[in-house]
Amino acid sequence: TEGRRLQAAEGDIARWARLCLLATASEESLLRSFAPWAETAVIPNGIDLDYFRPIEGTGAPAVIFTGAMDYLPNVDAVRYFCDEILPRIRGVVPDTRFYIVGLNPSTEVRRLASIPGVTVTGTVPDVRPYYARASVCVAPLRMGRGVQNKVLQAMAMGLPVVATSVAQRGLDAKPGTHLHVEDDPLAFAFRVASLLGSAAARATMGLQGRAFVEAHHAWDASCARLEG
Repeated sequence: TEGRRLQAAEGDIARWARLCLLATASEESLLRSFAPWAETAVIPNGIDLDYFRPIEGTGAPAVIFTGAMDYLPNVDAVRYFCDEILPRIRGVVPDTRFYIVGLNPSTEVRRLASIPGVTVTGTVPDVRPYYARASVCVAPLRMGRGVQNKVLQAMAMGLPVVATSVAQRGLDAKPGTHLHVEDDPLAFAFRVASLLGSAAARATMGLQGRAFVEAHHAWDASCARLEG
């Protein structure tokens, strides 16, 4: 019901707006599929590349998920990770830790802290030290739309990312080069465990991920396109 109402509203708005800005080409195509009269342009989300930059980590076997932890897709993602993926990772890397970092953790999320090795931080003043504690960023989302800034932030910090196709959908990043994309929980766990076991693989993907964000999600380029 919400989707039908919002689609009708967006179609009407597109009639009087001089220009409709979309964050991804797929979203532009979706808008034009039901509002072909819309004048559109794609302006990619930007990342502050000076703030989110590579910093030396601990190299510990740890993974991180960040986001608003009262948001249903994020709640579902960390529950799914703890239930279906983390035990498989620990079958290969037994001392793997999992950091869930983000504001307003729901009751369901807070309960996950009872799992040994799982830390639920709640709101933190600066997320970067937690990225530095981790060796891999995970984005096991099973629902959601648009660009996942959590993925871009991790890539900007040189942290390798393992994501589902839902989390990767809004990005032009190349799976296997800039990040890993897996939807099967066993394959997802294998990718994470492989990265945890190889500093060289983490470094290579981290460099390629950072280069992707610099090339496609720098604020200067996005703002210049907007002004144009």
